[in-house]
Amino acid sequence: MLSSASEQLEERWRRLLSGSSLTNACLRVCHYAIATCLGRISSILNIQTTGQKRHENRLRSPRLTTTAIDHFWRWSGGRAAEPEPETTEVDYPNIS
Repeated sequence: MLSSASEQLEERWRRLLSGSSLTNACLRVCHYAIATCLGRISSILNIQTTGQKRHENRLRSPRLTTTAIDHFWRWSGGRAAEPEPETTEVDYPNIS
């Protein structure tokens, strides 16, 4: 019998990963999706923190696209009164 919770969790993962290749593929896709969402949320939080950071990001990225996570962030912070279209593209002039 396994002694600690971490060993039990490790054993569960070992059994799960030794399953079919479909299971492994699903786990990889889920892991990638979660990592991507967390990275996007982190960048949104970084951009929203300071106006200077937001301005720098606009200068670096001439075309910004609003995603579903952006909508969630606006709604959860109460900054939007009405839902925006699914995708909003904004062009910023190139500054030399």
